[in-house]
Amino acid sequence: MSSSNSFVAKTDKGQFALSSLTKPERIAAGAIGALCLIAMLSCLVIGNPSAMTLYIVILFIIASFSIFALWFYCHEASSLFSKTSAKSIAAGVLGISFVSGIVIEFLTLVGSPLSSPLDPSAWGKKRVLIYAAGSFALITLLLWNRSRKLSSTQDKVSVKTAEHREANPFVLRKGLLGLAALTLAIILVVSLITGVWAWNYSAAAQRLAFLCLSLVIASGLIYLMRHTLAAHPENAFLVLALCLGSFLCIALPPITGISYDDQIHYDRSLGLSFLGSSEYSMGDINLTAVPWVHNNVIDYENLELTISSLEEARANLRQGEGGLVSSEFLTPGSGQSLLTVNSIGYIPSAIGLWLARLAGLGASGAVILGRWANLIFYSIVFTYAIRIIPSKKILLSMIGLLPSSIFLASNYSYDPWVIAFLALGVALVFREIGLERSLTAGSFLSAAIVFMIGLCPKAIYFPVLGLFFLMPRTKFVSKRTRIAFNVGVVIVAIIVILTFILPLFTPAGQSGDMRGGDGVSTGGQIAYILSHPVEFVCMMGNFLLGYLSPVQSDPYTICYSPYIGDIRATLPWLSTYLFIVLTVVSILDTDEKSCGICSSLASRTWIAIVFLSSVFLVATSLYITFTPVGYSTVNGCQQRYLTPVIFLGFSLLRLLPRSAYTEPTVCRVLTPQIICTLASLTSMVSFVVFI
Repeated sequence: MSSSNSFVAKTDKGQFALSSLTKPERIAAGAIGALCLIAMLSCLVIGNPSAMTLYIVILFIIASFSIFALWFYCHEASSLFSKTSAKSIAAGVLGISFVSGIVIEFLTLVGSPLSSPLDPSAWGKKRVLIYAAGSFALITLLLWNRSRKLSSTQDKVSVKTAEHREANPFVLRKGLLGLAALTLAIILVVSLITGVWAWNYSAAAQRLAFLCLSLVIASGLIYLMRHTLAAHPENAFLVLALCLGSFLCIALPPITGISYDDQIHYDRSLGLSFLGSSEYSMGDINLTAVPWVHNNVIDYENLELTISSLEEARANLRQGEGGLVSSEFLTPGSGQSLLTVNSIGYIPSAIGLWLARLAGLGASGAVILGRWANLIFYSIVFTYAIRIIPSKKILLSMIGLLPSSIFLASNYSYDPWVIAFLALGVALVFREIGLERSLTAGSFLSAAIVFMIGLCPKAIYFPVLGLFFLMPRTKFVSKRTRIAFNVGVVIVAIIVILTFILPLFTPAGQSGDMRGGDGVSTGGQIAYILSHPVEFVCMMGNFLLGYLSPVQSDPYTICYSPYIGDIRATLPWLSTYLFIVLTVVSILDTDEKSCGICSSLASRTWIAIVFLSSVFLVATSLYITFTPVGYSTVNGCQQRYLTPVIFLGFSLLRLLPRSAYTEPTVCRVLTPQIICTLASLTSMVSFVVFI
């Protein structure tokens, strides 16, 4: 079989490869790609650059997934339904997806306060199609995952599974999703028992009881999994992230103004949850305007009255009073378009707000459920990244459990989306490098799409795509397939770069962000950089030396947003504490696999270049859009922007020779996670329980 038709000529069973397609199927796949390419080119005539980039990204994902679905239903689905033809299986899934789309639209109208499913004019055809497409993608991926599990029948896998089950039947029977569901169910019961959902200023005792019980839950579940933690630290991460994050979601006041710009993120999440037909109250408008924040300080004394007014506005809306309606795809508060690529990062919170309306929750419950959905999504995606990465599992777990990371994941923000998906993309690339088989089209596309989805809210991290070039030459069956792979990486990079370059040509992009101070001008700053390149490079070098300094590590390790306090002022002894812990863990959490990925000086140098390039571009983007022209420093470049790529920097630390490393032990797994948990607990108690 010719290798020119695919990245590889030989693949494992259940692994998507273009070489396994028949000639008619290749023609169909080519037709799908051509149609999507034509559609992408037609997007270039759209006057709105932000909408243009969104459509291009969606079309690329649709094309890739459609070709994958074609392969799956023609070659793999029959393993699940042996007596059913491929056409019948595909038709059945399409039918179920269409019915699911109708059901979800029906539930959407049931939850809408001012619409009724009995009104034919209220039904949205576009929403039905979106829901149906999402259902089809989800069902297909679930079936594919099931077929892969059925195809993994080798003796060594069966023996390993049996040993795992005997050592720890609890975790294996439940699985990751089951473990997450069990943890969340127990947390929900505990929250109802302690009464923390009805937030009030003086209920510190209830919040403390909720925190203590959450830690008891985490400790108990981790104890049950103690025999498998060395091989599967992702289980401990999942429990700790859900327990500590759920505490933040519920114990923090059910308002915005808690996290970085969370009123803006809430506004976009709320608009996305309606998918173009918004029905909201004045309470929602207040949540996007944060009138209870004065000079970056929350008015806690009158917060209970504020929450009562939000509940009243929500109750009036459900009764058809005081409702505001928008039939356009805009944010309810600011009226900005949601046709932007960064809207993709609000999907988890939007789902939470949709569920809150369906359940008929009040304003506080809706805010909490939107946060909770963000946390759950972050925890599951990050857990899967830890599970599949072949090395540095403990280090990745630590970064995911940093108090600052959990705080962001427990509030309205697209940062958790970026952090989780970039971690998953890195894990996919590192896993592929360690596999002793040729690279498949499916492996490349899955990692590329994960990176693309993760980069949608913050495409400035696009240098992480350079990790693909770490693939050794032995992963390719011929020079031609290697060239095809490199071209594919470049195409993905171009699409991602367009998502932040094109919006700069809009009027808003040209003016920059005025919050950076007087004199901010994107066009003027670019002209200054081009005319003063030496001054710019020297300024940026001085800035980055301080930006990457361990002394400045607290904001991305232990600090929450400045709106609820600074832990460095309350507990100064914690300063740089977690940076030191991360350094020690990154040195100790090394084995043969991690040494293999970074086995050469060239590969380690390249990872360092990818990391430093990402940091440099982040700082440059804020210098252009958030800093007055010609300023001597960079405004608004917060240290939390390091979190999505900080794993790459720490992963390079290795002091001992390769022969000195062995497989991680239980103690090495538990000790750093316990330390990180205690630091998380300290900051949570300081800023949440006793505010």
